[in-house]
Amino acid sequence: MGVSKKHVLAACLDAVKILDAGNAISRRRSDATILTILAYHRVLDLDPAGYAFDEELVSATTAGFDEQMRYVKQGFDAITFAELAEGLDGGGLPRRPIIITFDDGYGDNYTAAFPILKKWGLPATIFLATAHIGTNEPFWFEKVACWIKKTEARSLRLDSGTRAYEYALVGDRARVIRDVQDLLKSVDENTHGNLISSLEREAGVKLDPTGIVRPLTWEEVSEMSGSNIEFGAHSETHLNMAMLSDGVLQKEVCGSKRAIEERIKKPVTVFSYPFGGAKAFSRRTEERVRDAGFKFAVSYVDGVNSIAGLKRFEMKRVHVERYDGFALFKGRLSLRTIFG
Repeated sequence: MGVSKKHVLAACLDAVKILDAGNAISRRRSDATILTILAYHRVLDLDPAGYAFDEELVSATTAGFDEQMRYVKQGFDAITFAELAEGLDGGGLPRRPIIITFDDGYGDNYTAAFPILKKWGLPATIFLATAHIGTNEPFWFEKVACWIKKTEARSLRLDSGTRAYEYALVGDRARVIRDVQDLLKSVDENTHGNLISSLEREAGVKLDPTGIVRPLTWEEVSEMSGSNIEFGAHSETHLNMAMLSDGVLQKEVCGSKRAIEERIKKPVTVFSYPFGGAKAFSRRTEERVRDAGFKFAVSYVDGVNSIAGLKRFEMKRVHVERYDGFALFKGRLSLRTIFG
C-alpha cells in the first residue's frame, strides 16, 4: 500500500473511530509477544520554506509529539532497554511494551521533547553521536543541507581523492541534498573526509552560528539521565559503521560507549547504528557492538519485533514522520496488519 493510500485509509478509519476501537480492544488483551520501538530524531516547530538545514530530520512538531505521547500513555506500556533486558531475563514484560527512541542527540530533545515526556510520565532512550555533544558543531549531514541550500554556485564538483562527482544546482535542490548525503553514507572514513572538505570549498558558504541544530550539552544529558531518560550510543561521528576500517569501527563503538558512561555514571547497553538501513550494519559491526558490551542494537529498518524471535542486534523500529499525521500514527501502532 502506498503512503498516500495509507494516509487516506487512516483518515477514513479515524473518522469513524475504528482506530480508537482497535486500540481499546488491544488494551484489553496482552500483546507482549510484540515489541514496538518508535524512532524519532527531532521535535521542532519550523517553516520548511525558510529552513536552512535538513527538514527531513524533524519527526514531529511540539503539538504533534504531545498528541502522540498522550496516545502512547493511554494505550501502551513504555519501557527502557534496561527494563527490556530485565524482562527477557525472566522478569516478564508488560502487556503492550513500547520503547520511545531518538537518534543523534539534538538540543531540542531537551528543550522540546523532554518536557512533554515528563508531562506524560514516559521514559525514552536517546542515542548520542558523542563527538558532537557539548559542542555547537552541527552534524555533517546538516552542514551538507545548509551548504547546498545556501550556495550561489550553479554546480558542485566534489573530489573524493580518486573520483570526481558533478551535481547541477537547478530547480529544487532537495534531490541534490539527498544524493550527496547518500554518497557520503556509502564511503569509508577517508573518502568521507575528502568529500566533505571538497563540498565546503565548492559551496563557499559560511555557516551562521545558530542554536537551531545544536547538539545536546553534557549538562542536559546529565539532567535527563536523572529524570527517566536512558542514553545509548550512536557512534562518535555518525559515519556508516559498515564502511569503516576495523580500527575506526572499534573506536567509534567503544569510544561513544565510554564517553557516555563517564558522564552519566551508568552502564550504556544499547547501540543505534547511524543511518541504520540494511547497508549500515553487517555481521562485522554486530560483532564489534556485542564485543564492546552492548546488550542490544537498533537499526532503522521499519517494523516491529517479535519477542520470541528477537534479534537483539538488529532490532526494527517504527519511523515517525511529521507529515504522516496523527491518524496514520495511530494506525501504525494499533492496526499493524493493515498499516505495516
